[in-house]
Amino acid sequence: MTNRTPKRSVTALAAAGAALVPLLLVLAARPGRGQDPPAAGQRSRIGREWTVESHDRTNFPLVGKHRTLSCRECHVDLVFEGTPTDCEYCHWIRRQDDRYSLRLGTRCSDCHTPQSWKKVDPALWSHAVNVGFPLVGAHRTLDCEACHGSAGFSARPTDCYSCHAADYQRATEPNHVQSGFSHDCTICHGPAPTSWAAGAFDHPFPIRSGRHAGFACTDCHPTSDFRVFNCLGCHEQAQTTSRHDEVPGFSYSSPACYACHPQGTAGD
Repeated sequence: MTNRTPKRSVTALAAAGAALVPLLLVLAARPGRGQDPPAAGQRSRIGREWTVESHDRTNFPLVGKHRTLSCRECHVDLVFEGTPTDCEYCHWIRRQDDRYSLRLGTRCSDCHTPQSWKKVDPALWSHAVNVGFPLVGAHRTLDCEACHGSAGFSARPTDCYSCHAADYQRATEPNHVQSGFSHDCTICHGPAPTSWAAGAFDHPFPIRSGRHAGFACTDCHPTSDFRVFNCLGCHEQAQTTSRHDEVPGFSYSSPACYACHPQGTAGD
């Protein structure tokens, strides 16, 4: 006698097999590879188990500012494989936080370290060594574009007047233009002070001690031209002449006074 499976049983078995197919596919699935985003459960597990110290065991240890970032700031959509490690890729292609728009090139590590994007390591690049112009005093606080402009970083002249011509022309105490002051600003101004106004002139005639100490500039320089000086306003002719009776070629004039007494005298 031949066994026959009822038609309804065959239909039921086929329906059950069809229902098992999706379940088998799920059970056979493996975690995503390449750029496939990890599943939700995988993400939460990464958040619990992956630490900064874990990252230190990879081929990209986290240093400096990188240790303070969240995973998403480098791993877009929490895709972990294939994340680029080149500085310019993150700081320009993704974030575009290079204020100079790659005008200085793409080799960020030539000047910068992960300790701080804004801090240039002097061991890698130095304004004093590479340019020959050390940044001290007020120059140390300036933004690069204050000297170089926004067009680029081509070589700039290093003499003071080329940058400070406007300061020279605006100066009124004393008036630099009328006084014919030299364009060599370093005679009175050094790079170390934090202000252009902090000038100091080494007066060749002694005015820091003796009877000339404490005089105002205008006491000896009657005009705005500080190349002109007057000794005769204080040293009257009768007294001065009587003291020079035995001086050959004596002349009662300011240039003659200075020619003989460039350092003053004990009794002047």
